Amino acid sequence: MKLTFDNENDARVYVRSLRLFYQEVRIAILVTAFFAFVWLCAGAGYFWPVWFAMGWSASLIFRGLRLGVLDAVWVERVFGLRIRHLTDQWEDQKVKDLLHTPPKKKSSSAKKNTSTLSHKKKQAHK
Repeated sequence: MKLTFDNENDARVYVRSLRLFYQEVRIAILVTAFFAFVWLCAGAGYFWPVWFAMGWSASLIFRGLRLGVLDAVWVERVFGLRIRHLTDQWEDQKVKDLLHTPPKKKSSSAKKNTSTLSHKKKQAHK
């Protein structure tokens, strides 16, 4: 996915977000390595740093998808997950569906139920 911007300010905002994302990836790697070192020094029992690493990694994956660093195809290849709702094609199709969906008509059974109720009300008033 190639991004283009209409003005320099938008491009600078995106590049700054991208820089912060890459810095956070580096920090996550360092902190995870530190926790793994602490785990190793503490006796190497239950590997608790995995929960921290999985949580931060999930956050980074979704942020990378939003920034366009990663795409849904990459996530599908690496994790075997299909994330169709994160693609531009899905978004375009959803907008078309919402714009061109005809209004729902009442079903004939719903009409029968309302007519039966109104008929019963008329008989009750008599």
